[in-house]
Amino acid sequence: MTQSNPMRELLACPRCKGALRSKDDALACKACAIDFPVLDEIPVLFESPREMFYFWKQCYLYLFRHFDQVIQSLERELSGSIDSELTRKRLTLMRDANTEQKALMQKLLKPLLARMPAGTDSRPDLGRAPNGQPEFTACYYTLHQDWGWDTGESAAALESVSDVLEDGAQLGRVLVLGAGSCRLPFDLHLKYKPELTAVMDRNLVPFLAAKKIVTGSEVELYEFPLVPRELNSYAVKTKLVSRFVGQVSNFHFFLADARALPIKNASFDTVFTPWFIDVVDQSFDELLSTLSNILKPQGRWINFGPVGFKNAQAALQYSKEEVLEKVEKAGFQVTQATHEVVPYFQSPLSCHGRLERVLTFNAIKK
Repeated sequence: MTQSNPMRELLACPRCKGALRSKDDALACKACAIDFPVLDEIPVLFESPREMFYFWKQCYLYLFRHFDQVIQSLERELSGSIDSELTRKRLTLMRDANTEQKALMQKLLKPLLARMPAGTDSRPDLGRAPNGQPEFTACYYTLHQDWGWDTGESAAALESVSDVLEDGAQLGRVLVLGAGSCRLPFDLHLKYKPELTAVMDRNLVPFLAAKKIVTGSEVELYEFPLVPRELNSYAVKTKLVSRFVGQVSNFHFFLADARALPIKNASFDTVFTPWFIDVVDQSFDELLSTLSNILKPQGRWINFGPVGFKNAQAALQYSKEEVLEKVEKAGFQVTQATHEVVPYFQSPLSCHGRLERVLTFNAIKK
């Protein structure tokens, strides 16, 4: 991040909300005496960057242990008795694809290698997601959904958001929370041409790939559908690329946690929350307070996504009606809202495909 970057004046220390200054290839908070590294030109603005890099190291190690285990398992099966050449062909495809995918992921994660802390692997399961898969691949398939498939999902999502905005809507400075693989924020940026768009997430793999794609590079990765349509669909190498041709300006990335946003108060005109409000590890009331704080007076909040709050307390498993009521009580005026069905995760390689009913609304901070 250079000093001329317009995002600079909007960022703040996630700990104390104080000003940040440039320091070598990092940003620094003098009051907290802490440096925030920049990873592949993406500021890493967590309260404890050291802890986050340690976590990412464990995720990295677990991911590649997982690759080795999968490849070794397939090798053992191939060395045994197989009564079908089609089965042998499928297992060979899977083995070779996982071997190449390991190299492709190493290439994608190369910026992390130079930053990973030294030391032994003391918590070997830290990089494992609850379902046993590597944490680094938890949101992996959104990359293919956003930049690989041509199923109309992205166009339908953009249309849903556009339907709740007035003609000629001016978005000003836009902050996107939980941007993921960034396709919808990018499409919104291209269509409405805001002053700037800042996209934030805490998930490293989709963000590193999206950064390359948005800036014009091509990323090659394999798709492994959960329910493949046919034998050759079990593993397919895909070129993930933006179809937009041209120079994109004022589209900025930063890694952070929504519970400790490194953003100055009253600094954004628009906040966009795609597929976010019911999955963020924060109470809805706390999130409403955060959004109100970072928006300017008369600022705009755009939401897009299903309402599926998963909480042990039944009282916190809000319906869409309760969500809209709480938004109004928090000091927002909902000017337009829809609850429509959109296609979701309909991979051309998979037998699976979903439809999601999403709550989309435009709300103004009163």
